[in-house]
Amino acid sequence: GPEGATAARTTDARGVVDLTGLAAGAWTLSIRARGYAPATREVTIRASRVPDDLRIDLAKAATLAGVVRDRRGSRVGGARVWVGGVETQTDADGNFRIAGVAIGTVERCFHVGRVAPYVETIARAGMVGIATACAGPAVAPYGARTRVMGTNPIAWAVPGEDEEHPYALDIATSLIAEGKVRVARNKGVPVPPGAIVNLEGAPSIDPNDFYDGGALMTFGGHKGSGFSIFAQLLGRGLAGMTQERLVSHRGGNGPVVIAIDPARFGPLDLFREVVSEEAERVRSATPAEGFTEVLMPGDAEVREQARRESDGCVVDDTTWNALVAEAQRFGLPASVYGTGDER
Repeated sequence: GPEGATAARTTDARGVVDLTGLAAGAWTLSIRARGYAPATREVTIRASRVPDDLRIDLAKAATLAGVVRDRRGSRVGGARVWVGGVETQTDADGNFRIAGVAIGTVERCFHVGRVAPYVETIARAGMVGIATACAGPAVAPYGARTRVMGTNPIAWAVPGEDEEHPYALDIATSLIAEGKVRVARNKGVPVPPGAIVNLEGAPSIDPNDFYDGGALMTFGGHKGSGFSIFAQLLGRGLAGMTQERLVSHRGGNGPVVIAIDPARFGPLDLFREVVSEEAERVRSATPAEGFTEVLMPGDAEVREQARRESDGCVVDDTTWNALVAEAQRFGLPASVYGTGDER
């Protein structure tokens, strides 16, 4: 700290550290957390009121955003904040953003599920979200027949004027996700042509051929293969999800998530307006034969979510019976899951 001052502070359960009583000026913060590499940040905090009574959420300030509070826990609006030589100011709720771009990874990560909710959360905060994830070998590269890549999803979300429902896309880089193959097997129906090959590399529509040693194929030939490899390189290189870890952690992922603040390029309201105008240009395009309308990425999912919230979800018998068997294994009463027409 200033004039060689030193101090030690411990965060509370929320990861917030109280800096009350520290001398005003520049401090070098040494951040140590169990299971993480030590990090340092050069920080100077000044505010329009009571500088010594401020505390800052270090976990957030070290990445993209933070909150400034006084010693009573109240948020401080209009406070001037310096982090790493960059100056900003808190809004009326005490929030601030330091960086215009942030990237995060997760090591030793299990299955993240759908990637869309992560980028949609970023978009609902007024930023552009991009995410990739690698997974265990299930997909053959273009020109091959053996498994090398995972289904390796890529997702993005962009905020428009509808703040609750951003435009969003979440796709596997394989022609269909492995989960769709499992659903087809459970239902006893074929998979789309071109989705899988069998153990000998011959095209197949029988979902069982995948589980007998076949492989999924990427969408778009070499184009989808290139995107899948890109997600694999990021997941292994940045998130550290090596093949060895994928083997030891079945279903593991190597997620990489990026947030971009469009307000760094101009007014956010203008960005939302332009994005929404472009969306309407897409929707107003003349439908091709066999189509009644043109949708933006995310439109179908918003409609389907509303329908399922109203009418419920249809679960095939194989999946349902497996869920019931697990419930019974853990001793859950039948009233929790129901039987027959009750589901």
